[in-house]
Amino acid sequence: MKQTKIISPDSLSLKKEKPVEPAPPPTPPNLIYGQEIFKNNSIGVYQKTEELVAPDTYVLGIGDKIGVIGFGRSQFEQVLEINNDGFVLLGNNLPKVLLKGIRLGDARELLFQRYSQYYLISRSEFQVTLNKARRMTVNVFGEAKTTGSFTLSGINTAFNVISAAGGPTEIGSVRRIKVIRGTQTIPLDVYQFMSDPGVAKDYFMQNNDYIHIPVAQKVVMIQGAVTRPMSYELLDNENLLQLVKYAGGARANAYLSSVQVTRYMNEKTMITNVNLKELADSGGDFILFNGDVVDIKSVEGVTQNSVGVEGAVVYPGKFERTDGMRISDLLAQSILKPEARLDFAYLLRSHPDGSFKFERINLQEIIDHPASPTNVAVNNQDVLHVLTLKTYVNPDYFSVVGAVKAPDTFAFNPGGNLKIEDAILLAGGTLPDASDFGYIMRLNPREPKTIEYIHVDLKKALSDPFNPENIEIKPGDQIRIYDKGGRRDDVTVEIFGAVRSPGKFIYGPGMRLADLVSLSGGFVFEADNERIDIARSEFRSGQSLKIVQYTTSLPKGFEMNYEADSSMALKPYDHVYVRTIPEYEMQRTVRVDGEVKYPGTYPLIEDRERIYDIIMRAGGLTGEAFPEGAKLFRKGDGTGLVVIDLEQILRDKNNVSNIVMSEGDVIQIPKSRDLVTIGGYVNLDEAYSQGYLTGERNISVAFRGEKSAKYYVDKFAAGVSKDGTTSQIRVQYADGRVQNTSKFLFFNNYPNVKKGSYVTVGPKKVKPLTEKPEKKTDWGTLLRDTMYQATAVLTLLILVDQLSN
Repeated sequence: MKQTKIISPDSLSLKKEKPVEPAPPPTPPNLIYGQEIFKNNSIGVYQKTEELVAPDTYVLGIGDKIGVIGFGRSQFEQVLEINNDGFVLLGNNLPKVLLKGIRLGDARELLFQRYSQYYLISRSEFQVTLNKARRMTVNVFGEAKTTGSFTLSGINTAFNVISAAGGPTEIGSVRRIKVIRGTQTIPLDVYQFMSDPGVAKDYFMQNNDYIHIPVAQKVVMIQGAVTRPMSYELLDNENLLQLVKYAGGARANAYLSSVQVTRYMNEKTMITNVNLKELADSGGDFILFNGDVVDIKSVEGVTQNSVGVEGAVVYPGKFERTDGMRISDLLAQSILKPEARLDFAYLLRSHPDGSFKFERINLQEIIDHPASPTNVAVNNQDVLHVLTLKTYVNPDYFSVVGAVKAPDTFAFNPGGNLKIEDAILLAGGTLPDASDFGYIMRLNPREPKTIEYIHVDLKKALSDPFNPENIEIKPGDQIRIYDKGGRRDDVTVEIFGAVRSPGKFIYGPGMRLADLVSLSGGFVFEADNERIDIARSEFRSGQSLKIVQYTTSLPKGFEMNYEADSSMALKPYDHVYVRTIPEYEMQRTVRVDGEVKYPGTYPLIEDRERIYDIIMRAGGLTGEAFPEGAKLFRKGDGTGLVVIDLEQILRDKNNVSNIVMSEGDVIQIPKSRDLVTIGGYVNLDEAYSQGYLTGERNISVAFRGEKSAKYYVDKFAAGVSKDGTTSQIRVQYADGRVQNTSKFLFFNNYPNVKKGSYVTVGPKKVKPLTEKPEKKTDWGTLLRDTMYQATAVLTLLILVDQLSN
C-alpha cells in the first residue's frame, strides 16, 4: 500500500527573510472562493411552487398540499393537505397516512399501497405531485450578510436560504456551514456543491431549521502560475496539493520545483521553498496554516537553444541552434538581402556571467570558402548582425536656398569639382536684395548628429573663382543665401508639433519651456509630453556654429501644478518640437443604416476593415433586407456614391466589391423592394384611368422576374409613346447603377430589370431649329453600306439555321 508522506513545516528549513518586505494580507475582502455564487444571482430564491418541480428527495411537512390522480380502470383525483399532526386523510374509509418528514418519492410509494387496496390501479396509472409547498421559517445566524428568520416556500434548499440572506460575509466560512434540525447537525460544504450541484437535493429545509455560518478557519491565498489565483478555505485535512486542485491546477509554464510559501508566525514573516513536483511524485503533501500565501512562479527567461540574426537579411529573428551549427548554416536559413554588406559583420556572443563580446566576421570569405576558419560555430543566444550598404553611402545631392532666383536641390557629381560660384549659377544667380554673405550647412562626418555652419563671403567668391571663399561643395551641403531685410528680424523662439497654436514667439530674457508651451495654447490631447526636443544654435569661433539637440519633458497640466522656473531655460532662436504619442490615431468611425440587426455607428478597429467585417459586427442582415439595393457613400475624399454588390460580398468576402472602409463611410441597406417603377415617355394614359395615376406620371408594378425593360414597358405601360423611342429605354438599379439600351446591327439589346429597378423611356432626338442644307446623296456610299448590312443579316440567319439543326 502506498503511504502518503506529510511534510510538516518544522521539518523544513524555515528562514526569517529580514530584507524581504512583509507579503500582502492573505485574505483580501470578497475573495474567498465560493462566496461569489451567493452574490451574483447564481442561486435564486423560489417563492412559488410553480417555479420548480419538486424532486423525489423533497421532504414533506405540515401544510404541504399533494395532488393524487388515478386513471385507467379506476379514475379519481384528490388534493391532500398534511395536517398539524402530520397525516393526510384519504377518505372512502381508507386509513389516514403519516407523511410528515417523508421524502416525496417514498410518499408516492406509500400512497400507492394504500389506494391500490381500494382501487384497481397499476403504478403507471397513479400519479402523485406536490401541488403547493408549505411556507417554512428558517433561522440564519453567524457570519451571514443578513441574519434572522426567513419565511420561504418549502421547495427552497439550504443554498437558496443562504442566498436569500446575502451569502457569507467576507470572513464567513463556505466549508463548515451547519444545518441544525433539533438535535441533528448536517454539515454543508459549498465546494462540494460547486463540483456537484446535485447534492442540493439533500439539503431541503424544514420549518424552524437553523443555518449557522461560522468564521472561516483556514484561509490560504495562492497566486502566480495557477488557473484561478485567489483565496481558498481549506478543511483541516486539506493542504498544498488540494489547494492547487481548487485553484484549477498549475499553468503550463508553472515552475513547480520551487514553490514559495510565506507564513506569519510568532510576529515574524517566514518563507520556505517547496519542491511541489517532487512532493507530488512521492505521494506526499505540505501542511498549510491559516494565513499562508503560496506563490508559484512562472518559467521565464530566454530560449536556451536559439541563435538570432538581425539586419540586412530576408528572414530576421530567432532560429533553432543545432549541434555543429556555423555561420554559413545561419545565413542559409535567414538569406542575405542584395544590399547586405559582405566584407564586415559582427557576431554578438553572450557569456554565462551576462557579459557580451563582439567578434568581427567576413561574410564574403565564409560564402566563398565555407571551410574557412572564419566560419565559426555559433553558441546559444549568439546574435549575428548583418550591416547594410545603404548606411555607408554618402548623400548624393546638395541644395541652394534663400535669396536666389531658382532655389532647388541638385544632383551631386563626385568628379565635377563643384564650387560656390557654380552652385549659385545653377540656382539662377542671386536676387537684387541678396546679402553679401551666406552659409554652407555641412554634415560633419565625425559627428553625424551635428551640422557645421561655414560662413562664405559671396562678394569675394563670385568675383574671383580662385579666391579661397569660393569653397568646394560636398555631398549633402545646403547653401543658404540671406537677403538684406532678413537680418533685421526680432529675436524669436519657435515651437512646432502637438500644441494648440504652434509658431514663432518673441523671445524675452528668462523665458523657459513652460512659458513657451503656455503661449502656444498648451499641449493637445495626443502630445507626448515626455519627449520634447529643443534644437539650439551654439556659436563657436564666429566662423561656424553647430545645432545641438536637447531632450526634456514637461508634465501635462503643468499650468496648475508645475512651477515654470523648474522647466528648461530657452535661448534665442531655439526650436522646440513637441512630439505626438507614437502610433497615435483618433478614432475612425463608419455608419450602417437600414436593414441590419444593429444599425448605427461603428469604430474601425483594424487598419483594413472591409464591408463584410462591418456588416458582421452589425449583426448581419435582417429578414427584410434588400442587399441588391445596398449603397456605400464615401464623404472623406469627395468620392460620393460607390457601387457595391453586397449580395456577392456576403457570399464571398474575397469578392472585389468587398472594399476597405474609410473614415466617414456610410452603408445604406434598404428594405426588400418587390416593385418595379416605370416612367418617362410611355402610354400610361392609355393603360390606366386618370384617377389611378399620380402627379409624377409613374406607375409601380410587382416584380415579374428578370425580364427585359421592353417587356415591362409593353406589358404595364402600353408601350412607348409617340414622342419616345425604344433606343432610349434605360434601367436604374437599386444600387445606383444605370444601364442603357445597346444596339447590335439593326436590333436593340434592352437591359434586364431587377427588383427595385426604375425603368424610364427617353424622348426622340429633336432636330435643331436651323437645319443645315441637305447634303447631296452619295448613292455609291449608300449602296455599299446597304450591301454590308445585308451581308451581316444573311450571315446571322445562316448561323441561326445551323444552330437550330
